[in-house]
Amino acid sequence: MAILIRSVHMLRIACALVLASAAAPAAEPLEYAVKAAYLTKFGIYVEWPDASPGSPLNLCVAGEDPFGKALDSAAASQQPGNRPIAVKRLKTATPESGCNILFIGGADPATPQVIDSLRGSPILTVSDARDSGAIVNFVIKDNRVRFEIDETAAEQNNLVLSSKLLGLALNVKPRQQP
Repeated sequence: MAILIRSVHMLRIACALVLASAAAPAAEPLEYAVKAAYLTKFGIYVEWPDASPGSPLNLCVAGEDPFGKALDSAAASQQPGNRPIAVKRLKTATPESGCNILFIGGADPATPQVIDSLRGSPILTVSDARDSGAIVNFVIKDNRVRFEIDETAAEQNNLVLSSKLLGLALNVKPRQQP
């Protein structure tokens, strides 16, 4: 009887380990699906200095693309300000890349340098790397995807962020007052 109880106990532990290992990879695709949804919604809350009505809103991913089809699916269902979203995947980004929104993943060690090279360009920079210098930085808080905003960086890129977007942010680094 003791052997049977021990076997059942070991079976339960094995099942728990299998379920835990199967659930772990599923969390990452969900994380990037949520980030993709955010990226396609940010355009509603940003004013670009030279936006042409009806022109595509270029949403770029520089470097490794962690989104896969999730970003394309999310973009297909959004038209911020009646502007269709065009998804572009780039090896690296420059001010001439034509991006309105640019995501650079935290795995890229050059992220802070790329973001710094775009300073002054009307590009909403987004990253999930800590201290990247991006305008929007994704963070995980209480197992949820959230974001922080650097209003000074937005101002340096001549972008106006809606108070609604600022209100949704987990943290806002306010503009520096002159």
